[in-house]
Amino acid sequence: MDDVNENLHALMNILRDDYVISAATSGEKALEIAQRQPQPELILLDIKMPGMDGYSVLARLKAEPATADIPVIFVTALAEAIDEERGLKLGVADYITKPVNAELLRLRVQTQLELKEYRKTPILLDTMRRLPPGEVPTILVVDDIPENIHALLEVLKDDYRIMVANNGRKAIELAQGATPPDLILLDIVMPDMDGVEVCRQIKMTPAGNRIPIIFITVVDSSEDKVHGFDVGAADYITKPFDIDEVRVRIRTHLELSRLRCFLEQLVAQRTALLEKSEEKYRTLADYSPNWEYWLAQDGSYLYVSPACADISGYSPADFFADAQLMDKIIYPEDLPAWNRYGPTNCADKSKQTPLIFRIRRQDGAERWIEHVCLFVYDAMGNYTGCRGTHRDITERRQAEENLHLAAAVLENTTEGVVITDAHNNILSINNAFTEITGFNAQEVVGCNPSLLKSGRHERDFYQAMWRAIDITGAWQGEIWNRHKNGSIFPALFNISVIRNAQGVRTHHIAVFSDLSQIKRTEQKLDFLVHRDPLTELPNRVLFHELLFHAIQQNEQNHTRFALLFLDLVNFKMINESLGPSLGDKLLIEVANRFRELFPNVNAIARVGGDIFNIILEQNEHALGPDLVAQQIIDAFNEPFEIDGHQVYSGVSIGIALYPEDGLDVETLQSHGDAALHQAKSQGRGLLRFFSPEMTTLAKARLALEADLRRAIKGNELRLFYQPQIDLVNGQIVGFEALVRWQHPSRGMIPPSSFIPLAEECGLIVPLGEWVLKTACYQIKAWSLSRPAFGQIAVNVSAAQLGRGNFAAMVKTIINETGIQPGSLEIEITESSVMSNLTSAIESFSELKALGVRLSIDDFGTGYSSLAYLQQLAVHKLKIDISFVRKILVNSADALIVQAVIALGHSLGLEIIAEGVEELAQAKYLRFLQCDVMQGFLVSKPLPLDEIEVFLNCYEPLSIPAEDKGSRSVLFVHSEPFNQ
Repeated sequence: MDDVNENLHALMNILRDDYVISAATSGEKALEIAQRQPQPELILLDIKMPGMDGYSVLARLKAEPATADIPVIFVTALAEAIDEERGLKLGVADYITKPVNAELLRLRVQTQLELKEYRKTPILLDTMRRLPPGEVPTILVVDDIPENIHALLEVLKDDYRIMVANNGRKAIELAQGATPPDLILLDIVMPDMDGVEVCRQIKMTPAGNRIPIIFITVVDSSEDKVHGFDVGAADYITKPFDIDEVRVRIRTHLELSRLRCFLEQLVAQRTALLEKSEEKYRTLADYSPNWEYWLAQDGSYLYVSPACADISGYSPADFFADAQLMDKIIYPEDLPAWNRYGPTNCADKSKQTPLIFRIRRQDGAERWIEHVCLFVYDAMGNYTGCRGTHRDITERRQAEENLHLAAAVLENTTEGVVITDAHNNILSINNAFTEITGFNAQEVVGCNPSLLKSGRHERDFYQAMWRAIDITGAWQGEIWNRHKNGSIFPALFNISVIRNAQGVRTHHIAVFSDLSQIKRTEQKLDFLVHRDPLTELPNRVLFHELLFHAIQQNEQNHTRFALLFLDLVNFKMINESLGPSLGDKLLIEVANRFRELFPNVNAIARVGGDIFNIILEQNEHALGPDLVAQQIIDAFNEPFEIDGHQVYSGVSIGIALYPEDGLDVETLQSHGDAALHQAKSQGRGLLRFFSPEMTTLAKARLALEADLRRAIKGNELRLFYQPQIDLVNGQIVGFEALVRWQHPSRGMIPPSSFIPLAEECGLIVPLGEWVLKTACYQIKAWSLSRPAFGQIAVNVSAAQLGRGNFAAMVKTIINETGIQPGSLEIEITESSVMSNLTSAIESFSELKALGVRLSIDDFGTGYSSLAYLQQLAVHKLKIDISFVRKILVNSADALIVQAVIALGHSLGLEIIAEGVEELAQAKYLRFLQCDVMQGFLVSKPLPLDEIEVFLNCYEPLSIPAEDKGSRSVLFVHSEPFNQ
C-alpha cells in the first residue's frame, strides 16, 4: 500500500517474480483487500499518506481478529526513532526505510512469511510457550570500537546474556566454542578481518550455520549488503541505529531460529523412528544368512531355513525327515555339550546358552558352528518349543587362529607395527613400537599417529604420502618422528591399506624401523666427505655442488648471484709466528664471523688453507655485492680475540657475477679466483670485480655511500620547498619539502642519484629523520612569521614506515620542535602502501591519532582501491605527474584524473595535482573540480632563502572558473529511488 504509483511499481518489480501482488493507494482500499479471501499473507504499508495514514491502517488491522495475524512491514521515508517506536507499539512486524534495498526487502519479507508459516503449526507454538522459565538467550556483540559495544550492551543486558568480541578471530572462536551464542550482532568494517569474512567462516560450520547473524554497520551500499546476504547474514541494520529497531530484529530472528531448531529436532526424531521401523520390516523380509530353525515341544522340526543347505550340505527336507540328523553330524567330541545345553535337553529354559561346536558337512568338510536358542512360551506361560540359530563361524575361527599366529609374530618382531582403522585411529601396537617411540598402548590406542609428528615435514609431504596410499594402496619412505622424550628420529616406513571382501578400506598397517644409527653413520661419512673438519663449513667438494645447483636454479628463474673469493690477509705470518694451533683457532673464528654476517646464507665454504667462497643471491631487496663485500672488509678490520691475543687479519675479495662472468662452475670459479688475485696484487684489504667496469662502478658506489653518510652527519643536505596553490582562489595552501645534496666537490646531486642508494644501503632511515626534523623546525619558524602558510608535506619511504617506531619518532620530533601536528603532512607513495598494507594501516592509524595529516602520493599508478583508502583514512590524494602532463592530449589520462577526483571527493578527501606546468592544465583541473595544484607553473622547488623571496613577492594566481576551450568531459548521473 502506497499513495505514490512510482513507489508501488518499484516494490512490485522487486517482488513480482516470487509473489502474487495486490496493490492499494489508500488506507480504505488496503483494509478492504485485507478482508478478502484469500487474505494476503503479508502487507507492505507506507506511513505518510493523505487521509488515513499507515498508523491508522495498522491499528484497524490489528483490532480485527480476521486480520490481526497478518504481519505488516512499514516501508516509509520516515526514519526518526519516534516513528519507528510508534509503529512497533502498534504491532508492526518490521520497518524498512526508503530508498528500498531490493535484497534487504526480499530478506525481510521472507523472514516474516517463514515466521508466520511456523506459527500456523500448533505443536511449534505449544513448544515455544513451554520454553524453560528464566532461559535467557545469548547474544554475541562483535565490534572493534568499544563505544559501540558499550552502547549495545547497555540497552540489551536486561533482556539477554551478552558475549563480546572486539575482532573477527575472537568472534569465530566464541561462535565455535562449547556454548555458542543464539544470535550475533556483527560489525562489517573491522581491521584484520572484516565482518563479511567472519560471517562466511562462521557459516561454514554446521553449528555456526544455525546462528542468525545481523550486520550492524555504517556501510550502506547495496553491493555490500548483497555480499553480506550471500555469505549467510540474516539481516542488516545501518548505523546510526534505533535501539527499538535492533530489539525487534533480535526478537524476530531469535524466534525464527528457535522454531527452525525445534522443527529440525522434530524431523530428526521422526526420521529415526521411521528408519527403525523400516529396519524391522527389512529384517523380517530378507532371508537370514544364518541357519534358522523352530522346534515343537516334542523336538520335531516346525521350520528350517534354506541357509541350512549352504552350511551343512543337507536340505530342510532332510531335517524334517530325520529329527536326529543334527546329533549325527555333530563331531563326537562336541556331542556331550550339545546334549547338555542343546534345545531339547537344556534343564534351564529361562536363559540362552550359546554353544560352539563342529559339524561334518554332507561332503565331509568340517564347519565350526555357533548356536543360540530361545525358548518360546504362549500367553499363559506354557512352554511351546524353541527357536534357534546356527551361525557358520568357520572363517572367523580360522581368522582367529591366523590372528593369534600373527600376534605372536607381531610381538616378537624387532620392527615397530601400528594398526589403525579406516579413519586412522590407532587400534593396536606391538612391543617394538613402544621400544622405538617410548609410547605404550594405553597412551596411543584411540589416538591418531600424528601424535608422533616431529614438525620436520611440511603439509605437502603428508598430502603426497596419503595420495600415494589412496592410489596404490601402499607407500614406503622415510619419516622423521618424535620420541616420547621429545627427541626426533628417522624411521623407514612401509604403510599398507587393508580392504574387506567388498574392496572397502578397513584398516591401515604401518611397519617401521629406527634409522637413527644408520643416519648417524651416514652423517659421519657425509661430513667427512663434504665438510671441512676444522670450521665445519662446506669443503671444496660440497661447494662445487652448491655452486652447480645455484647456477641451475638461477638459470630457471632468470635471476643473478655473485660468487665471492675471500683470502685472509697476513694469515701465513700469523700461522708462522703464533703457531699452527692458534692459526687453526683463527680459522674457526673467521668461520664464525662469516656465520654472524650471513645468518641466512648456507653457501659459505672453506675451499683452501685460508681461502673462502660465498654465494650471494641477488634480488631487488638485497644489497649489491660491492656493498656486501665492503661490509665484510669493515667487519674484518675488527680484531679477533684468541687465547688472550688480539689478532688482526683483514680480507681481500674477488667477485665474479652470474651470468655476466660465466655460465658454468669452472668458468665462474676461474674468474672469481682471477679477481681475487687482482685484489691481492693491488693491495691488501681490497675488493675487485672480474670485470674492470664493475670494479669502477663499485668504487663509485662505495665512495658515494661514504660521502652520503658524512653528508647526513654534516651540513651538506638542503631542503627545497615547492608551493601548493588553491585552484579556486590562487592562494598558497602549503609546501612540499624536497631534499637536495650539496656535495662539496660534485656540486648539487639530484635525489634520483642518491635516494635509491640510501634505500639500498640502509641510510634512508637516518636521511628521512633528518628531512622530517628539518621540515618541522621550518614549520615552527613559519608559524611565527607566516601563520597562514598551510602545511609542509614530507615524503616518507616504505622502509621508514615499515619500522615499528616510526610514529613514535614523529611524535618525538613534534614535541621537540613544538609545532602543531596538523601543520605537518606525511606523504607516501601508493606502491609503498600496497607493498605492506597491514603495516601501513597500523602506522597511518597511529599518525592520525597524533593529529598529523596524511597523503597518498602518485595515486593511480598502483593498486587503487576504495577498500584500502577507507582503511587508511587519509586526508589527501596526489594525482601522479604522469597523468597530469598528458591531461590535455590523452583522453585516457584525462578520464583517469577525472575518476581520481570523483573518487577522492566521494570519500571526503582533498585532491592535489602535481606537475602542473601550463595554465591550460590548471584551468582544466579547476574545471574538473580539483582542489590544489603544484608544479613549475607556479614555481620550481626553491631553497629556503629563495622561497622567502618568492613568498614576499607572490601575488595570488588567477585561474578562470570556466574554460570554454576545455575538452568535453563525460559525467554519469543516477537518480535516487523515487520516494
